[in-house]
Formats: sequence, C-alpha cells, structure tokens
Amino acid sequence: MKKKNLLFFVVMVCIGVALCLNCADKARAEESLLGENVILTGFIENQTGLRLQNGVNDDYQLSRMRNTLQVEGAATITDWLKFNTTVRGYFDASYELDHTINDAPKHMAKVPDGRHNEKLYGDRNMEQEVDLREYYFRVFHGNSTLKIGRQQVVWGEADLFRMSDIINPLDVSAGGTFVQDLENVRVPLRAIDFVHEIPNMHSFKLELVAIPEDFRPNTAAAPGANWDPFFATTPDITVPMLGINWNKYDVARALIDAMERDLNDFQDNDHFQGGVRLRARFGDWDGSLFYYYSRSQDAVMTLNRSSEAMVEMASNPAHPFYNPGILAGISAAGPSFIGQSLHFYWPKVQNIGMTFNVPESLTGSIIRFESAYTIDQPFTVDSPNPFVAGMQNILDPSGLLKFPDTAFIKRDVLACMIGFDRPTFITALNRDRTFFISGQLYQKFVFDAVDGMKTGLGREGYSKQQTMATLLINSEYFDGKVTPEILGAYDFTAKGGLARATITYSPTYRASIALGGIWLFARNDTAALVGPFRQDDEIFLNLKYTF
Repeated sequence: MKKKNLLFFVVMVCIGVALCLNCADKARAEESLLGENVILTGFIENQTGLRLQNGVNDDYQLSRMRNTLQVEGAATITDWLKFNTTVRGYFDASYELDHTINDAPKHMAKVPDGRHNEKLYGDRNMEQEVDLREYYFRVFHGNSTLKIGRQQVVWGEADLFRMSDIINPLDVSAGGTFVQDLENVRVPLRAIDFVHEIPNMHSFKLELVAIPEDFRPNTAAAPGANWDPFFATTPDITVPMLGINWNKYDVARALIDAMERDLNDFQDNDHFQGGVRLRARFGDWDGSLFYYYSRSQDAVMTLNRSSEAMVEMASNPAHPFYNPGILAGISAAGPSFIGQSLHFYWPKVQNIGMTFNVPESLTGSIIRFESAYTIDQPFTVDSPNPFVAGMQNILDPSGLLKFPDTAFIKRDVLACMIGFDRPTFITALNRDRTFFISGQLYQKFVFDAVDGMKTGLGREGYSKQQTMATLLINSEYFDGKVTPEILGAYDFTAKGGLARATITYSPTYRASIALGGIWLFARNDTAALVGPFRQDDEIFLNLKYTF
C-alpha cells in the first residue's frame, strides 16, 4: 500500500470512528440492560501510531492500529458479596493495512509467553487477543474487605517508573508506560488481597496480599514487531571463516525459545508471593510502609557449564581435547547453539519500602516520597573465562550479545524518589485554569557491584547507580474539553530520555480524541531507559468512547 493512500485511509477511519462515538454518546448513561444489580461499563478505543524513524520498520509506516474493546462487569450478589470481571479484546489492523511492515510478529505471542494465560479465543499473538483480564469476588465484613481472583494490586505513588508498585508485572509489547497508563499495561494476577481499616484519628489501614501460584514475568514485543526491545540489543552474527551468517531475528528467536523453555519448566516450582502494607495518616502526613516477597519479574541469564567446557576445549590448542571441528559444529547448529547454551531464572527477592505525601505550605505543593530497598536482586554477570571471551569475540565482535557466567549474582538495591505536585497559575497561557505541574527526581544504587555485572543502568548497562528526572505539565481549556499535556524524562546516567506531547479533545464526558507524539533519544547501544526503543519515535491519534 502506498504511503499516501495509507495516510488517507488512516485519516478517514479516525474521522469515521470519531463521528460514531459522538453519536453513541447520546445514549442515556443511567440505563442498565441487566437491572440494578448488574452493571456493564467499558470502552472502545482505536490507537493509531505512525513511525517517525527507521528501525525495526521503516519511517512513515504504521507502528500500530490497535482497536480495543474492554467490557467491565460488576454484579451485586448480596450486601456483603460482589463480583467484578473485565474482558479485553484487541485487533491490530496494521498488519493487514500495511503489507510492507514485518509480517512474522503478528503470529508470535508476546515475550516470554509462559503458560498461565486466560485466553478466550485462539492463540495469543501480536495481531489479536481476547483475554479474561480480571475476575474477582469482593467480600465485605465490618471494616474489612477481601478480594479473591485475578486482579491488579496497586501500591505505588510514582509516575512513569515503578518502585513500590511491584506486585503486577508489566506488558510493554505496545509501548508500555511510554504511550499508555499503568492501569492498561499491568498484568493482573490471581491473588488474595485483604484490607482492614482501623477507625481512629490516624486512619490505619492494614493490607495483606498473597499470590499462591500465579507467577508471570514482564512481557515485551515479539522479535520484528514495533517496540521490539531485541532490535537494538541483538546483533547480526557473521563470521566468514566459520561460515556463520546468523540473522539478528533468528538469534533473538533462539534466545526467546530458551527463555520460554525455562519458564515452562519453572512453572512447576514454588511461586508463592506475598506481602503486607500498613498505611496511616498523622496530621498532614499520609504514608505507608510495606514488605513484599516475590520473584524477580525480569529473568537473569547463565551459560550452560557443558557449553563453557566445549568452547574452552575447542578454542584452546593447549587443551588435551582440542578440536577445531567443534567450531564447525557450532556454525552448523546455527543460533540454536546460543539457545541451547543459555538458561534463564527468576529468583526470589525481598522488597522493603515506604511512601509518604505531605502538603508544603510555603509553595502550595504536595511533596511525595517513595523508596524501595530490594534484598538479593539477581544480576547476570559476563563470563570471566578467557576462552569463552575468545569465542565471544568470534561470534559477536560488536560485544552486544555477551556470554554470561555459569552463575548469576545477587546484590541489594536501593531506589528512591522525591517529587512534588503543584497547581500553578500561568495567566499568560491560561487565564481560567491552573497548570498542574509534577516533577520527580529518581535515584538508584546497586551495592557492592562487581565488574561485568549487568545492572541495566548507564549507557553500557554496567553502572552502579542511576539518576533520573521527570516533569509533567498539563492544563485545561474551554471548560475542560481541551487538555494539553507535556511529559519529559531524562536519565542523567545513560544520557538519554524522552519527550511526549498530547492534546486531548473531549467533546462529551464519554468521548475523547487525543493527538500526540513521543520522541526518544539516546546514544547508540544505550542499555538503560529508552535505549532499546530509541528508534521508535511516533505520532499517534487515539479515539476513545467510554460506556
């Protein structure tokens, strides 16, 4: 499809959907087809994005045209028992509309796929999915509430980045928090959430969370899809003297196959996760303390010991079993050699932290603080074996796909954030409404880091600390119908960041049209923050109708 025809088609679809949503909004909001005890709500949304940079796909191609229908049901069974459920289905039409983009990812599931998936229709893939997203009972007794079922449990205070909001993993396959709200990208888990309120002047609230068996890691886009994190971090491997010519997508697929193999084996292990949070108010101070025991939502990687021995034997002429023919075998095995040689783990970690909000009278701001101390955070470590390093130089001269050691390492990590929220009048720009300004400063430290430890911080991904800042500014015009917003984030350690600008028009309470763009900037081979996505700049148009 030619680019001009594609753009025309996109514009016509967006205009048509907007008109339909405006007409549909005339329906009476208070009507309920199923009676007073059952309420159905939800939304219909079209997200259309257009790439601005060459990367995993060319510029001016669709990054997505995702059409989403979400239906939320709430049923009152008795005065003390209620049931909620959410079903979400989407279809990404970009693969059908633009035949010049990579086609293979539309049939691939998100990475890693795992197995505990409540799919309602067909197989999970990047083109379409229907998911029983949430389902839980709520039991009320006195000052206590018990929620049992698949749900989101939100503890965090920070925007864009998470520290205490660590219970649910994230699905970043369609841009994650760069382009969507956290509520839409959290992956619900089958959990038990008990909250007990102590009625007194301090409003104590005790919350206990238990996840007996439902472990899910963070998920990303499949290789070759837009927002593919492997595109910028997985190299083509070409070694003419060994006859090796491995495409980066084949290498990434081998890594993913190995990850899913280990995740499926891992599903039979102990998955219990749980924690406790105590929240209270002392005067103007609203704070919480929490402890959470969980599995790491990001995998660490190790090299198979037999593979290390094989590489050493094949590479070292002084070895009694030196055999150059094994190198030819590696070439013949293709990228599967890499997958067979690696193993992935999701070890247990402990998280201790606190949050608080307090008004600051001098400037009229709300000061926010959040911190989390993680005990035994696992990290992948580069192999110290000189023979493995030698094979590394042969298979991957770029150094991007570094072979790990035969064991991962654990270290403690401290992350903290201090920020402010402040309504501010800027009469030159808006005489009627204030601007909401929210700024945050993040700091992360990895204690006792060693050389070669992949912390994911800094440009190369080996830094021991990270400093980031974010700034959010928005306001309202024309009685709240027009809302412009600007969001910026900068990682001082990695020298990279993002800028996102949107303007939302809400002609009615239920319908909205948002036009915006996101720009991500980082040096080549940057590992942290936006590094893997630095070529995914886009402009987007979102149409949404809530019913």
